Amino acid sequence: MKTGRHHFTKCFYAVLVAFVLAVFWPGVATAVEINEFSLTLQGGGLGFDGKLGDLFADDLAYGAAFVYGFSDNFALVFDFLYSEHEQSDRDEYGELSMTHATAALGVRASYTFSHVMPYLDICPLASFAGYEAKYDAGSDVDTDSLDSHGFGGMGTAGFDVFIADGATLGLAGRVGMVDTDMDFATGADIDNEINTYTYYAGIVRLSILY
Repeated sequence: MKTGRHHFTKCFYAVLVAFVLAVFWPGVATAVEINEFSLTLQGGGLGFDGKLGDLFADDLAYGAAFVYGFSDNFALVFDFLYSEHEQSDRDEYGELSMTHATAALGVRASYTFSHVMPYLDICPLASFAGYEAKYDAGSDVDTDSLDSHGFGGMGTAGFDVFIADGATLGLAGRVGMVDTDMDFATGADIDNEINTYTYYAGIVRLSILY
C-alpha cells in the first residue's frame, strides 16, 4: 500500500512539474535580491519514517515561509509547516491521531536563471507534536495523550518558476531529522519510546516578492 502511494506521489509531481514549465515559462524573472523579501504560501504532503511512519498515515501539510535576501544569492529563511495525521491501521492500534508542527530558521542559497530559480535551504528547527490514543482496555476505553517537542534540522531543495513580475510558483522536497522526547502508548504496546524521527515532505509553493 505504501509503495503504491509513493509511486503515485512521484508521478503526480512529475506531471505537475511538466505543467508548470509548459504553462508559466514566459514569466518575467525578478530574484530575491539584497534587502528584498518574499512571502510564501506552501502546502503538500508530509509523512514519517520508522515507528511513526508505521503508526501514522501520510497527510496534507500547509504553512508559510518568509525569505529576506542579504545578498543576491543568499537569504535568511523562516519556515513554518503544520500537519494532522491519523492512524494507518485502526484494527491494530486503536484510534490514534497526531498533530505535527515545525518552525525553522536558517539560510537559503539560490541562483536565478532567466525564468527559474533553484534553491537549497538548510535550517535548524524546533518541532511540536500533540499525540492522542484511544484503545480498548478490558471493558473500558483508555485515552493516552502527550505533548512533545524536539530539535533538529532540515534540508529543502526546490525550484521556483517566475509566473509574473514578482511572483513565483514552485516545487520542493524536504527531509528533516528531529531529536525528541516521545514516550507514548498504543493499544498494542503501552511503552513506545522515540528519541529520533525523520519526516519528509513534498511541497507546492506560491511566493510573492517585495
